[in-house]
Amino acid sequence: MKIVAITIGSYPFGEASTNRTISLLKGLVEIGNDVNLYVISPTDKQTASHRIKRGEIYGIKYCYTSTTVRWPKQSILKIVIVVFSIINAIVKLFLSQRKKKIDAILILTTKPLIIHPFLLFAKLYKIKTLHERAEHPEINFLGKKSIKNLYLKKYYYHLLPKFSGIYVINEYLKEYFEGLLVSPKICIINMTVDPSRFLQDDKTPPFNFKYMAYCGTMSGNKDGVEDLIKIYKLIENK
Repeated sequence: MKIVAITIGSYPFGEASTNRTISLLKGLVEIGNDVNLYVISPTDKQTASHRIKRGEIYGIKYCYTSTTVRWPKQSILKIVIVVFSIINAIVKLFLSQRKKKIDAILILTTKPLIIHPFLLFAKLYKIKTLHERAEHPEINFLGKKSIKNLYLKKYYYHLLPKFSGIYVINEYLKEYFEGLLVSPKICIINMTVDPSRFLQDDKTPPFNFKYMAYCGTMSGNKDGVEDLIKIYKLIENK
């Protein structure tokens, strides 16, 4: 099968979502699929490994469709970049479709303005569309009730029913979306991470004392980090 995934973020190296996506797509490649990954938005990451515009990893052919892989500071430029990036991705899909029919488009972002054009393209060429949900939809709108209501109304009632199917990472999310959709086509694909992404030659500890490490960003509600600190406090003298 020929599969194209649409996402945002940092690739081929990034955060949890990057590792989850790479692990999933690697599996699709290993069972014989032709997989391309289009990254719609630039990244906030600054290291050289995060600024590779296109390449291949584990057989996954990825590319940023924007003119730059780094976000500018000006808000108006960010809008222009995203609009151009979406148009460029649609052109790439069209050219790819002309060479060989695309069997499925995986839409990994939850942003309606990005989702819409790709659903329209898929409908025009009768391509199956699958949507990933790894978090509760309301998690990004804590304390933003008016924006949340507008977004979720658009997302729930206008976008989700148009997908050929939705896959989620656990039973809770499956039950949640089944309660929203009239005729849901939902399955569970548990979250996986490719362990080879974490292999390293130098395993020398950075400190000469016992410590507990948190790997991730500090954005959003990270209640788990506070729990780790409390647990460490309880066991540090034992």
